[in-house]
Amino acid sequence: MSLENVQYRSVIRFLYLKKKSREEIQKELDDIYGEQSPSWATTKRWYNEFTAGRTSVVDVEKSGRPCEISEKITEKLHEIIQNERRITTRELTVRLNVSKGTLQSLLASSGIRKLCSRFVPRLLTADMQAHRLECCQQNLETLQRVGDHMLDNIITMDETPLSLYIPESRRESKQWKLPGETSSRKMKISSHKKALMLSIFWDANGVILTDFAESRVRLNSEYYINLVRQARKLRRKSRVSDLYYLHDNAPIHTSGLSTTAIKDCGLILLPHPPYSPDLAPSDFFLFNHLKRELRGKHFSSKDDLQKTVTDYLDEKSPDFFKNAFSQLATRWKKCIEVSGNFIEK
Repeated sequence: MSLENVQYRSVIRFLYLKKKSREEIQKELDDIYGEQSPSWATTKRWYNEFTAGRTSVVDVEKSGRPCEISEKITEKLHEIIQNERRITTRELTVRLNVSKGTLQSLLASSGIRKLCSRFVPRLLTADMQAHRLECCQQNLETLQRVGDHMLDNIITMDETPLSLYIPESRRESKQWKLPGETSSRKMKISSHKKALMLSIFWDANGVILTDFAESRVRLNSEYYINLVRQARKLRRKSRVSDLYYLHDNAPIHTSGLSTTAIKDCGLILLPHPPYSPDLAPSDFFLFNHLKRELRGKHFSSKDDLQKTVTDYLDEKSPDFFKNAFSQLATRWKKCIEVSGNFIEK
């Protein structure tokens, strides 16, 4: 490290202690040193270092060999993380007086990760978790008693709104760029007007029934019961197993009329807890794939949208749908393992 670097850093620290802003410090450096003035990136970095608590302007000497991470440093890291969940890695290197590489090794060996908050349908109360746990236990007990062929005899259904345009997610819009090229731009759309409401009944072999309702159509219990009866006529009962039925807790699904109609159709209703899209095959599997196919596409009409959805579903093999029900059984088990909490993946 040159004496010149120490001099620049000393001036930056002096001006920092005088409560100067980063911009003011850079201006004074430019006035004093002219073309030899340190860059804006250097000024900003050392300003941030001093803000994080650093007092020395001299680089920490490196021995050339990986330093051993003492238990004392590990304990201090855990203590800092416990109290400051959003601290940056730069601040951690200063507080612990270690290099960036040493910090990365320390974090990895300690199993410490910085994760984004996960959006969930609702923050679960203890009672909600207990209900989720109970539903999964009941379904697994049925599966163990009946056997794996039960998964081939579950009819599930759900509804989802469809729009003439659904923008790509930020991740999906990523593109490789060559040197000198700038990032693409897209207009931010806060909401999407519903064009159709898709109601779909399906099982491990594929789609049984789809219904595309216009936005002006009011979906109620009577409408839903009519769809259930149509789907039941299209799905014959197996000789070796009962037919099971899985839907969510939407009011039109759980009304007394709907529950009676489902029973009259000879379907055994599987328990499903409220606010649990992670346990609904349509939500955690089918709609995820479908919406990924539709994102970024503009449809000129509702007929065009309906045809695209129908063609997409028709192209899927039975293995595609069977995979969802294998995942469902796994998710029941995982829900029990996490004591009824939401399943991460």
